[in-house]
Amino acid sequence: MPSTIATTGDSVIRMHRNVGEGARSAAAGLPTASAEGMRAGHAAILEGALAETRKSLEELARVASVGAGGAEALSGQDSESGRKFGGVREVRRG
Repeated sequence: MPSTIATTGDSVIRMHRNVGEGARSAAAGLPTASAEGMRAGHAAILEGALAETRKSLEELARVASVGAGGAEALSGQDSESGRKFGGVREVRRG
């Protein structure tokens, strides 16, 4: 089934960058686990969960950067096509 995709770029690029910045900020703001006052093993579980969360947030930030780069490239390509062909109203893919 064909679909219509029009890339304006700016809002999509900003969205990807905002997601990346939010993920980086959240990863940096995660606390470190302190075993003081915890049962044996509970601190290890908490540390593992925090490490996994941090890793996931860092990966999300990386993927968002890739998405921003891709959106930027598509935006540039659409702008170039618009100049070359006198305007691009829509792009059909599929």
